[in-house]
Amino acid sequence: MSSPEFSTSAAAVAPAAAEVAEPTLGWRYYAVVPVLYASFMALGAVLVAPYQVPGLALNSASLSQWDVEHYLVIKNQGYDLQRTAFFPAFPYFWRWLQLSAAGISGVNLVVFVATFMALAKEWKLTRPQQLLALSVPSFLFMAVPYSEALFFLGGTLALLGWRREQEGLAWLGILLCSVTRSAAFVFVPALLLAGWLTRRELTAPWRRLGGSCLAALGGLAFSVYVHYRATGVWLAFSRAQQQFWDNHLQWPKWPLENWGGPAVTRYEAVAMAAAVACLLYLYKAWRQAPQKAPAFGVAFSALYLVGVTVLTLATKGGWLASLSRYTFATPFFLVMLVEGRNQRLSTRQLLWLVLGAELVWLLLFRSFGHIHTLLMYVLLGAYGAVLLANLHISAKVQKAALWLSVSGNSALMIWLLFRFLTGEWAG
Repeated sequence: MSSPEFSTSAAAVAPAAAEVAEPTLGWRYYAVVPVLYASFMALGAVLVAPYQVPGLALNSASLSQWDVEHYLVIKNQGYDLQRTAFFPAFPYFWRWLQLSAAGISGVNLVVFVATFMALAKEWKLTRPQQLLALSVPSFLFMAVPYSEALFFLGGTLALLGWRREQEGLAWLGILLCSVTRSAAFVFVPALLLAGWLTRRELTAPWRRLGGSCLAALGGLAFSVYVHYRATGVWLAFSRAQQQFWDNHLQWPKWPLENWGGPAVTRYEAVAMAAAVACLLYLYKAWRQAPQKAPAFGVAFSALYLVGVTVLTLATKGGWLASLSRYTFATPFFLVMLVEGRNQRLSTRQLLWLVLGAELVWLLLFRSFGHIHTLLMYVLLGAYGAVLLANLHISAKVQKAALWLSVSGNSALMIWLLFRFLTGEWAG
């Protein structure tokens, strides 16, 4: 087996290469790319910020935008009714550390890099695969005072626990996710459906499903109790979501939109296309079950991505606020990327997939509404083609696609970060 270092060989360069890193490779192999990429992006943001936005500096003031303002209130003063829309793990963790916004951002980044290393080592990602995964634009939220890093840690613990048959580790991860975000509403049905799809593979299904569901519901119950102790209102989370954010069961309006305007809406459209791809994957798994089933963690990951998309559509009235963050900034999305790394696409297949994505955008986002809008979605399709070309049958195409994808994703990540730092919606 050839070395998985960067080289001109297709197996080493292509992020979807069939070759994987040698099992004997230690932590150093999996640390180099995440540490260097995170350092490079952080340094680049610091150096470019003043030139991109005059007077902009990466400090606690510029980092205290959007949800950070709510986390700061919880951290410093405790919960009121409005802030019960947020779960307690991250603001209480921040309170315990007593750090500034810049300080907790650094902690979040360290947590993410360490967790990503563990995930990459478990799934034996080559360095090119690591680089492509790290360039997912929504990972910018791992370097700001948001709860994404803790959620990523919890999700990775759950995936590692299931993969290693260590149920206690999985329960801990599910519990952490469920006190970090209102994930139990998606986790419980996803767990049960994943159990059904993989029923022939599970040696102790009731232990896995029962323990994981109890962990999810336990995290939800703890958060509800924390909210009640602070406000005296049972199920304050539900009331806050409806009263202050208008989030409740409702029919989504058409076309789908985002608070951040057309550019950010197009990024959310990519998340929607990813959810549709996961839905098709699940349909195929259902047709083959139980004779040929995916791993439990893979089935759960696909179900989570579909579930969080359905929940967003069903409760936000057609506003895709944060869908990209809820999907892309998770270990579950990375697991689905890993699941597809051995697939190969011809040029014809690639173009059909892009055409399918354009059809999704046409139906859901009214991309035909104006010639400028249509052209922007055509360009988005071209961007999608570059990403899919990482799975092309040609090694030369794979190599070019890798560097184009990483460069484009990194630029988009910096652009979204600057939007966030200047108070514009980034996802």
